[in-house]
This record gives sequence, C-alpha cells and structure tokens, in this order.
Amino acid sequence: MLRLKSRITLMDISCLMLFLLIVSINIREPFFHSREILYVLTILSSLTFMDFSKAKYTIILIVIWAISVSFNLIFPGSNINLRDGGFVTIVISAYLLLMCFYQERYAKVIICAYNFVSVIVALIIITIWISCFLSDSTFNSLRTYFVNLQKSTGLSLINIDKRMILGTRFLTVWYRTAPCMTCALGYHLVRRLNGEKKHMLIIILLFIALIFSGTRANIISAMLLVGIYVVLSMYKNGLMLTPLLLLSIVAISAIIFIIKFINDSNSQSSTIKVLDTLTYIDIFKQNPFRTLFFGFGPGSTFFSRGRQMYVNVTENTLLETIRRYGIVSTYFIFDIWFTPLKSSDFHRNKNYIRYFYYCVFVAYMLSALTNPYLLDSVGFCALLYFCIVFSYGADIKMDNYEIINIRYI
Repeated sequence: MLRLKSRITLMDISCLMLFLLIVSINIREPFFHSREILYVLTILSSLTFMDFSKAKYTIILIVIWAISVSFNLIFPGSNINLRDGGFVTIVISAYLLLMCFYQERYAKVIICAYNFVSVIVALIIITIWISCFLSDSTFNSLRTYFVNLQKSTGLSLINIDKRMILGTRFLTVWYRTAPCMTCALGYHLVRRLNGEKKHMLIIILLFIALIFSGTRANIISAMLLVGIYVVLSMYKNGLMLTPLLLLSIVAISAIIFIIKFINDSNSQSSTIKVLDTLTYIDIFKQNPFRTLFFGFGPGSTFFSRGRQMYVNVTENTLLETIRRYGIVSTYFIFDIWFTPLKSSDFHRNKNYIRYFYYCVFVAYMLSALTNPYLLDSVGFCALLYFCIVFSYGADIKMDNYEIINIRYI
C-alpha cells in the first residue's frame, strides 16, 4: 500500500538518498556511476544529521594507509604504485563514512533498503539461472555479454558458468554483491524466530539464490543458517533432544561438506586459492618485518602462482590485507569490523537469538574473507547494516515504514 506524506523535510530527503545509495552499492550497475553520484548527494543532504564522531573509523584507515605508504616509499623492497594505491584508499575511506549513519533514526531506512536490494539481487540471479537452464542459446548469449562487459568496463558484475562442484557440473550465476543476501537471510530468519510468520517466501528466495550463485562460501553459509534456524525453532518449541541431534547432524554435515569443497580437485577456484595461499606464505616468510608492521602498501603487486601473473588483489581478503598493511594494522582494520559485536544493546539480549546473530555475522565474514567484499563499498555497507541490526533490529517493526512521500507496508 502506498500513502503520500503531506510535508517533506530535509531528513526525508536524507533518508531517500541513503536508501538509494544502499541499493546502488549492492546492485553495482557499471554504466551511469549512480553509486558515486548518490554518495555525494547522500552526504550533502545529511551533513546536519550525520554523527561525525564515527568518522574516526575513516581516520584510522587513512592513518594506516599513510604509515604503510610512507614506509614503502622510503625503504626499498616494494613496487608500490602511489597513484593506484592512493585512489583505492581514498574511495574505500570515503565509503567508511557510511558509519556516520549508525544512528537509531536511520535504522529503518537502512534495514529496509538493504533487505530490498538483497531481494532484487536474488530475483536477478534466479531469473538468469532459470533462463539459462531452459535454453542453451540464452546461456551462451548472456555469458558472452557479461564477459564482454567485464572487458569493456573492467567490472566483473555477473559470471554465468557451469562449474564442477563435488564432481557434478552445476549451472551457476555469480553476482558480484551476492553476499548481501547472507545478511538479509539471517535477518529474516531472526524475525521468524521472534514469532513473525510472513518471512518464509523471502527466506526461500534468498536461500535458492545463494545456492544458485555457486560459490562455496555462499552455499555453506546458506545451509548453515537454515540448519541452525531449524534447530533453534525446535528448541523454542520445547523439543530438547531432537534439536541436539539435529545440531550434531548439521555440524557434522557442514564439516564434511567444507572438507569436500576444499579438497575438490575438480574446482579450478580451489586450486587457485591454494596456490595463492602458498604464495602469501612465501612472501611473509621472506619479509617478516614488513609482514608484521608495514606490509608492502596498497597498490603494490606480486606474482600469483595461482593466476601465473602479477596481481594487486586476490580473493583471500585476510592474507591480502596483511600483505598490504602488516599484521599490526590488520588488527586495527578488523577491529573496525567487529564494531557490531561491541554494541551494548546487543549484549543485553541474553537469549538464543543473540547467538544466531553471531552465526549470521560469521556467515557473512566467511563469504567476505574468501572473496574481496570486506574492504570496499559493499563490505562497509554490510558493516553498517550489521551495526544497525545488532543495536536496533530486534525492536524495529518494518510493517509500516514511511520514506519521503511513500509509505511502505
């Protein structure tokens, strides 16, 4: 149902811009620079409302960058590219300013926008998957289109493939921002655990899309969250022995599934990740001082055994962050990411829902740490979402939400 508001305020405009920015970040269209335009409009319309005390996270990131860059420019041993590294860091730091919207008055719009765009991403993945499954010509045409799009724009937005997963060829539709669906899936599962009955369709949609995305982290995350939800639901209904049995089955199955995925000799991705990890280990062994304190700096490159070429980033976010900034700085960067877990409101919640929130957070980290989705606009958007949900999500009702002149019901 839609209903018009009689009066539009600057706060309404700020909420609308933030809503559109979150959608744009997670859709990640490659043509019109909507993300950058909406970022500027959001900041300009929200200057009087933003909590600039939380700009400390941006300052920390810039200081870490400056220390690493200064060291690597002064002392030989790194092939750092100041222009590329500086540009990346400025962009990343700018999007970390989203944390200035970590306030209760923005909670509804952030949750609504993030859940909305997650469903849009899910619908895109499922629609493309069904189209490609039903027609080989559609599969070939769309696959060629997105490959050419990547070559022309440099952005890998969608990758359609038939991957070998555990010895079986499986049609996959990888979407760049698919991990956002993990956060939304966890949120809707929590609402179900809280007694709300109308989230099942969205849960099924997000679960199927995560499976169709074809990445191991997304598949494992989706299965673990749904499995744990089933266990907690039975516990909530007083079935004590059965949940314990189910939890054991889920845990054992997950461990077996993960081991099989890691050791999947048919997966080219597994081989590349293993070789990349060995490359990082060699780099760290050869440069212990840099590895501990300063890293090689953002914008530096190294020869990847997995890809047989020089690269400046891989899918292993943790090891890449250590390579760029060093272990000490990596600790401070990841301390920012643990901000949601420090919420005093979150720790007041002593029931089992709190532990399910932990599972959702770990599930997203699993996806983000094995793909480069942690330290970028997509990652910081997810960080803001977790902060809001952990602090206010349990108390917010989304049944009746008004933004600008549209009432969302």
